[in-house]
Amino acid sequence: LEAISGWLNRYRERPKTFTSYGRIAERFYLWCLNERRVALSDIMETDVLAHREFLSAPPERWVGRHGVERSSAEWRPLRGALDPVSQRHTFVVLSGMFRALVEAGYLSINPADGVVPRMRLPSPRVNVSRRFTSDQWDILMSALAAAKDTPFTRRTKLVLLLGSTTGLRLSELALARIKDIRVETVDGEPEYILSVLGKGHKTRDVPISGEAKELIEAHHRDMES
Repeated sequence: LEAISGWLNRYRERPKTFTSYGRIAERFYLWCLNERRVALSDIMETDVLAHREFLSAPPERWVGRHGVERSSAEWRPLRGALDPVSQRHTFVVLSGMFRALVEAGYLSINPADGVVPRMRLPSPRVNVSRRFTSDQWDILMSALAAAKDTPFTRRTKLVLLLGSTTGLRLSELALARIKDIRVETVDGEPEYILSVLGKGHKTRDVPISGEAKELIEAHHRDMES
């Protein structure tokens, strides 16, 4: 547990990652003790493969309801079988954990080192079916254009414009600040650049339109009034 905690502490400043990785590590550790009856230090490649089979069809005693508090006796580590994309994420995280435990001297080998590349699990992809059609987008824009000009409609226009034209992640959009906008001259014309803190705590620059900048400033005034 100390070894796992030491690895998890690397992600303390990234709460979502810390929670996600902690959930995966806890689930694997509980499985080692309760299903395989083996200590983490004795895990082998065959155990890693068995864990994948377990996640594909977990016993009912491992599956619980959504919304149950972690402290409840009814809590269970899983909500059902993991889909292939979730399995891929799980084993990428576990492989990283094993690698860290090898570096720390807790393990002599990474039991997932030769397994994960052969799993042929799909890489995560954007679900493009969860989007507005062209007709739906036109209806939405028409409704906004006809709506009364209020702070709510201005904020809605801003969110939709940034979401549809910049490729910002939801977390980046939520953390964007007006002070992070700067102006650069390109071919004699002003270009607005928004600096955002992205994945892995890396800063990246995103160009935004003049319309978006005006809506950001209007939203800023709405918040101050």
